[in-house]
Amino acid sequence: MAKKKQFVTAAAAFAVAASAVAPAITADAASSTVRLSSDYVRGGDLDAALDKEYKGSEIYWYKSSIDMNKLGVFQTAKGFVKGKGIKVEKKLRVLNYAQEVKPAKEIVLEQGVPASGLRIQPVLFADGNLYDKPVSVEGFNTDKVGEFEGSFTYANKAFGSVTTKVKYKVVASKVAFSEVKHEVEGDMLSVSADVKNLKDGEKVELVIFPGKDESAALPAIEAEIKDGKVMASAKDIPAGTHSFILRSGDVKTAAMEFKVEKLEISSLKAVSAKSLEVAFNKAIDDSKVKFEVYKGSVKVNFEPKVVYNEAKTSATIELTGKLTAGEYTVKASGLSTEALSKSVVVENERVDKVEILNDLAIKDATLNQVKVGYKVVNQYGEDITSTTQIVANAGGVSVVSGTTASNGVVTIPVTAEAKENDSIILTLVHQATGKSDSKTVKVSAKSQVTDLAIKSVYNKDGKALTETTDLSKDAFYVIVEAKDQYGADASLAALNASNAVLINNTNKLIVDNSTTFETIKVDGKEVTALKLTGTPAAGMTNLMLISTASGKNASFTVNVAEAQRTDAVTFEVPSLVVAKERLFVPIQVTDKEGKVVTDEKVVTDAVRGIKVSGVSGAVVKVVDGKLGIEVAANNAALNAEGFISLVAVSSTGKSAIANIQVRKAAEPIRVDGVSSDIETTLLVNDTETITSADVKIIDQYEREMTADQKTALFTGGTPAYSLVLSEETANGGAISLANGVVTGSAKGTEKVTIAIKKASDANPLSGSAKSISFRVTDGSEYASYEVKSLGTVYDEVGAGKTDAEAYDKAVEVYGVLADGGKVKLSLGDYTVSSTNVALNTDVSDGKLDIVGAGNPLATQFNYGSASEIKLPVTVTINATGEKLSQEVTISKVAPKPVEVKVLAEGTNNSTSKVDYVGEVADTTLPAFGMTELEALVDIKVTDQYGVSTTSGSFTDGTSFLRKLTFTKGTGEVTFVDNGLATAQVSKFAKDAIFNSTVTVGDLNAPTVQVTAKKASQ
Repeated sequence: MAKKKQFVTAAAAFAVAASAVAPAITADAASSTVRLSSDYVRGGDLDAALDKEYKGSEIYWYKSSIDMNKLGVFQTAKGFVKGKGIKVEKKLRVLNYAQEVKPAKEIVLEQGVPASGLRIQPVLFADGNLYDKPVSVEGFNTDKVGEFEGSFTYANKAFGSVTTKVKYKVVASKVAFSEVKHEVEGDMLSVSADVKNLKDGEKVELVIFPGKDESAALPAIEAEIKDGKVMASAKDIPAGTHSFILRSGDVKTAAMEFKVEKLEISSLKAVSAKSLEVAFNKAIDDSKVKFEVYKGSVKVNFEPKVVYNEAKTSATIELTGKLTAGEYTVKASGLSTEALSKSVVVENERVDKVEILNDLAIKDATLNQVKVGYKVVNQYGEDITSTTQIVANAGGVSVVSGTTASNGVVTIPVTAEAKENDSIILTLVHQATGKSDSKTVKVSAKSQVTDLAIKSVYNKDGKALTETTDLSKDAFYVIVEAKDQYGADASLAALNASNAVLINNTNKLIVDNSTTFETIKVDGKEVTALKLTGTPAAGMTNLMLISTASGKNASFTVNVAEAQRTDAVTFEVPSLVVAKERLFVPIQVTDKEGKVVTDEKVVTDAVRGIKVSGVSGAVVKVVDGKLGIEVAANNAALNAEGFISLVAVSSTGKSAIANIQVRKAAEPIRVDGVSSDIETTLLVNDTETITSADVKIIDQYEREMTADQKTALFTGGTPAYSLVLSEETANGGAISLANGVVTGSAKGTEKVTIAIKKASDANPLSGSAKSISFRVTDGSEYASYEVKSLGTVYDEVGAGKTDAEAYDKAVEVYGVLADGGKVKLSLGDYTVSSTNVALNTDVSDGKLDIVGAGNPLATQFNYGSASEIKLPVTVTINATGEKLSQEVTISKVAPKPVEVKVLAEGTNNSTSKVDYVGEVADTTLPAFGMTELEALVDIKVTDQYGVSTTSGSFTDGTSFLRKLTFTKGTGEVTFVDNGLATAQVSKFAKDAIFNSTVTVGDLNAPTVQVTAKKASQ
């Protein structure tokens, strides 16, 4: 982009007119020597600084009298007026200028790969230093192998123009693979990769080594290649650990390991009277599986209630009725090409154990009977006490007839004389199976837990228990009420006494529980509670508490509610989708209640969210507050025009499809003007360079093209398009035009027409042209003058720091035309002075240094107790004598950061996303910290004086601390020293995404999203 340019040749224009207004010429009568007004040699152009005539007669100059390598001091140029015998002298100060473009290293390009990375080159200046500068390139072509010649041109109106021819080599390019990825599904291996430099007739093959034995390769499989993408797959691969490579001729990738493990149902078993557990040999995608249950050939109905373990390696299916004797078969479809199945033979529910729960027979309040608890379980360990008939027999000196057993309580009538520790022999029998238990129990009047009740589920904040509740951070309890045989509240010690209360949980996969009762406060009162634990899952479980003393029980159903889940997806497809541009498709997601889901965490949750397919690499995210699906501009699906489909499936299995037309990539159609950086008002002999970066270009969709698009299409070794510039008057007009450079030739107005030309066409595109008016002035028509505000200038030495040129401030003076146009004047058009002696010396060259060479002017300034002083500066216009005064603030306050930006490397453009990529052959990347971030972006820190740096200190030596904070995106990542200058991402998976934020003091730079294209070491 063109920068604001100084009109450095204004003095030359004034030199001719000056004699008619206010002669700046002195003559020595004795020697007939004429001394002309002083000037500067700009851009190395000595001729432009020397007057051509004196009073209508030609001047001949001894150019050797000026040493072009002697910079920054006034020298005397000597000459004579031809035929007049008059000597001529003129004081000139040679300013630094460009001499030669000197590439730092040999230029070697690959055949068929467009030349790139050439636009910044070292340029040798007259001061003997090399500076990296932007250059224009010409003649670089990579179509053929060999040695060729191209040219670099550096052009700047202040430092001149220089063109250097350079040799470059084009070498044959080799096939190169990158982004090699693979996926194993069942017995099929799918491999993809990027490939470049593949020539016509060359092919890519997938080679598999069974058991990683490279001497026993399977027959090679030819890959499909399209738009630089390689795709290959192999089926029916036996189970085991293998490896593969991609190869093309003698170029091959490093061997990559993969495993084939065919998905199978490893076991099927009954785990309750109405539940079957299906176990798989590896984790499954629960969103794809569909279960069917058969008894023999008859399909068995079951509730849509399947509970998976956390690892997704097993599923428990609950039937609507109890299992009965026979063979059950479970089929699982949707996980592989064929449905998986497994069978198991089960038996009818039966009594497996009868158990007397206590050694004590507890007297009740009537004192004429004692009670003992018992329990009956089936073969799955489930409590079936309440549904099982038991025969009870009791004997002892205090026992009378009439012993009964019902609902877990044996009631034994006793005599009034029954006393503490009397022995009773108790026998319980299940007659159908013969299962029994016998125990001698002793009569006891000691307080025992005999009655239990579960009142409610409690959370101190009144929250609902859902599948997303984190029980390690948010406590939930069931409130329990316990009484002893006398009707008093049972103590915590009695509840937690060994074997006093049995706790049964019918489905711990839903929610687990503590085995110890505790006391908590509810509404200021202490109550007994049992804490819920584990990781909740949506569903319900029955919690049962059994008194071993009395056999009485209490049941309570704990419901774990589903958290918000996605149910339906609606696409809002943009009206225009263009190839090679980022695609963002807004979506609206609703839950089961029809409410709009706006939480990105819900939508991207593995269980509750949506799954997107159709385009590899498409991600769900929130952009500018809008939820949608994003496809990166470099995604293969957006390489060219055509159609793509995005499929979104909700957690309930509902799907939505968006068929999207991708239109042809953006092409330039017409010019719509130039940017504000182009000065359309010029001084005579001044220049303005027009490049594609400065031109507003419209594409076929009537959109202004971005800087990146213009760079891709209009720059490089063999650009697809170019700009064609023509002037309204070929010769003798107000301007002259050459190679995109507009030069003011004479006072007046003239148009420059800018058109677009395609490289393959002979003529510019029809209708692409736009005319821009340029006004040229000779400086004689200024309506007024103005001086740009000087603001505050930093006194480095006064602050105890090092003098730095970056803090010098030039005095900028403008001539203002009647139409408001402004022309920047050069020092020959005005003088700068100050009533302060020290400052007067400093500003005479038009620049405030504050510290001259070895001469700290600031030592002459009286700050007193202040850190700043204000001093006057006066600009006097040479042509009119008009004086313009300002105050400048001189400050010895050390610089401090006031702004932090993150820019694309080597540019002034902000960036928010980068890829962390290693060499093609690498399989891992080093840890990621500040050094790695700085290799990808420029961290630009600006101080209160407007001076910027991309290092950890300003140019005066003032340093500052930069800290780095990481946050997680997607994929496995591990952070160390987070929030410190030494922060690192020490471990990350391939394609992991994390966010990096640089902090300087209390300033946060915009966050940068980093995608690791390989795993960490």
